[in-house]
Amino acid sequence: MLPGVVATAGAGNRFDIDLHLVASWPPPPLHELARAVRSAVIDAAAAARLGGALGAQAISFGDVSEPPRVAVS
Repeated sequence: MLPGVVATAGAGNRFDIDLHLVASWPPPPLHELARAVRSAVIDAAAAARLGGALGAQAISFGDVSEPPRVAVS
């Protein structure tokens, strides 16, 4: 089980993937980030020879987090 990842059996022996992500602050335009994540998922599925099993991909951003603060001494 991976937090933020939901895989659902879909039509035609394919699996739909829903990713619930947290973006770092300041985020790039979220539609561009979602496009890059979707492309990476497609590439990873193809590299694993699972491209034919990949159905729809939905990407949502539930939060934006600030990067960890680094102490300056």
